[in-house]
Amino acid sequence: MDLTCPVLKLEKKEKVDGLTIYTQRVLEELCMANEEMCIIGIYYQNIEFEPSTLNIIQKYKKKILLVPIKSLDDIGEIVKEYCVDIFYSSLPDLRTTYIFDCKKIFSIHGMRAVEIPTDKYEYTYCHSPKQYMVYLYKRFLEKHYVNKRIEVFKHFFQSHNENVQYIINTKHTQFTLMSNIPNLNMDKFTVWTPPLNHYNFDAKLDIFQQYQVEDKKFILIVMASRWEKMLIGQLKLWIDSIASIKI
Repeated sequence: MDLTCPVLKLEKKEKVDGLTIYTQRVLEELCMANEEMCIIGIYYQNIEFEPSTLNIIQKYKKKILLVPIKSLDDIGEIVKEYCVDIFYSSLPDLRTTYIFDCKKIFSIHGMRAVEIPTDKYEYTYCHSPKQYMVYLYKRFLEKHYVNKRIEVFKHFFQSHNENVQYIINTKHTQFTLMSNIPNLNMDKFTVWTPPLNHYNFDAKLDIFQQYQVEDKKFILIVMASRWEKMLIGQLKLWIDSIASIKI
């Protein structure tokens, strides 16, 4: 059995986000699931591997065949050349039509662009005139932007209606899809909760002691690289809350 599974590659080595971990877990679980399965990992040839992904590839090097591509158009030829049975993508490009003679499985991580198209602090993350123009478009023509994004989802699902299965991570995503695209065949969608990685902090870090959190049960870690994480809004709410407390 051959399975084409995209091995995630990142432009910056230090960047490991939720999608990276998700793809790594899928890749590792597939490697352990079936000894006879051959996994073809496709990747953009001009981008370096993130180190932890490279470690998994090295660990299962007898099962994983790496094939570089220049664009998504190359995937069809790879599917034909290696007689692939299943093509899987942990983050499909919704603007692309994957026309292959094999079963396709896509992970859909939600409709964030529809649910949270923008907020008033997004401009602080704009680093070019183009990004700022997109921000203004979303701020002043939000309904038009949202409708355009819904159409992108609709076109993708309509273009991949045969021999396909979708994995969605939460019931929330399921209900969001159903409410925005009522005619979807939900039999093709399966809700699978993402696999979790367990981390053990053996060493007591100085910063934990500094803020007296070493005895606390939960620690909230918020990524600040994207406006969608709403860190600026959370910080402002925190500062305003502290300021309103009368001592």
